[in-house]
Amino acid sequence: MIAWSASLFFLWGIFLVLLGASHADVARDLSLGLRDWGLLSAALPLGAGVGVVAAGPLFDRLRRESLFAGACAFAGVMLFTVHHEMTLAGAMLRIAAAGAGAGAYNTIVNAALAERYRERSATPLIAVHSAATLGAVVGAPLVGWIGAATHWTVGFRLLAAGHLLLAAASLFLQLPKPSPPTERAVAFTTIAPYLCAAFAYVGIEATATAFAVPYAVEAAGLPAHRGRYAISAFWMGVLVSRLLVLLVRRRLGTGAFAIAGVLGTVSIVTGAVLETPAVEIYFAATGLAVGFAFPLLMTLIGARFTARGTAAGLAGGAGAAGGFVAPWLAGAIGEHAGVTIGVASLALWSAALAVAGALIRARVTQS
Repeated sequence: MIAWSASLFFLWGIFLVLLGASHADVARDLSLGLRDWGLLSAALPLGAGVGVVAAGPLFDRLRRESLFAGACAFAGVMLFTVHHEMTLAGAMLRIAAAGAGAGAYNTIVNAALAERYRERSATPLIAVHSAATLGAVVGAPLVGWIGAATHWTVGFRLLAAGHLLLAAASLFLQLPKPSPPTERAVAFTTIAPYLCAAFAYVGIEATATAFAVPYAVEAAGLPAHRGRYAISAFWMGVLVSRLLVLLVRRRLGTGAFAIAGVLGTVSIVTGAVLETPAVEIYFAATGLAVGFAFPLLMTLIGARFTARGTAAGLAGGAGAAGGFVAPWLAGAIGEHAGVTIGVASLALWSAALAVAGALIRARVTQS
């Protein structure tokens, strides 16, 4: 289960950086400015949001192997339909649909691991999420190389093939049968701070990935490949952050969310003020500051809520909403005030992560 989940999340990591690493070619072929690019980049988390929310209740009720296979296959088929003559609306539809499949298998993996390992789920969850981070690290330069050697659409085709292979393999998994939770609903007032944290974190993640290349080119005057390196650097920071948590996780409490938010805000604001040409360091520092937040969040949700599929789906949906709003807002700001200010808008979401972390800590302390 862990090996299969890690393989699938590795592909998810590549999917996360696929558009960002292909920015120059995609924007040229589809004639996209910063605002349109922000909209297209937001299509992935928007679709993922639909998938994660829909998959939560289904996980609590239906056969898990079939859900896995269907989600992977749907994502793969939609990735195969991407081509270089799409309209912006057509591109958004395809990316959002593929994202819905990916969002569904994200929820299923998170909930399945939390269900199987319960209070010991921190280690497998962080390990699997680290596989996604590794996919993002290697994915950015790999996508750039494939695009330069062939055509940018080939990267989409190869990722589609990987999803279809894992869809077939998932039919051989043996997972526990669903047992409908005794808790009929998840109280919004209880889960709200967790949703806020998910919204903020995924917003940071999606925007940093989408705007690293335009930031490097337009703000720092660097070639596009330095932006792709910055994407890899961001995800390398996330990976290191998550691996460090594996070493010190027993000492981490709910207050770690607030610490991540504060450190992320400092990193983002400092880089924007200095307008550093060392874009790789700028993005790596931000990833290092906030990277551990999401798997820790899913671990806490798995331990606190009995309707794990539903709770994980709601958190994933909130994250997807953040992944839609933050890049769109960054693109709109960048169109009017410059890409440096657009990227600096991430400080708003990092500060929101700090506030959500403080609320989560207060709720846990009271209970």
